[in-house]
Amino acid sequence: MENSSTWGPTLNVNNKFLENTLNTNFGASYNTSNSKTARTSVTNLRANLSYVFKEKHNFHLNVIQLFKSLSTGKRNELTVTFGHSYSF
Repeated sequence: MENSSTWGPTLNVNNKFLENTLNTNFGASYNTSNSKTARTSVTNLRANLSYVFKEKHNFHLNVIQLFKSLSTGKRNELTVTFGHSYSF
């Protein structure tokens, strides 16, 4: 069995605007993993927005950018999601 360790900091900032109808959240984290055979590091940037319209509609947008440094090379990933929910 191989021993490994993972560690890293995370920072999140959030705020509400427009009479609490617009919620924002921005975050960043960095993690590194070490073992006898590999070293991996991941930087993660996130942005989340949600907006409530007329108390029934909720729109949300999420963006996540990953920067990975693996033993097999570098890799970047971008994920964007948008959604709407309706309460009745």
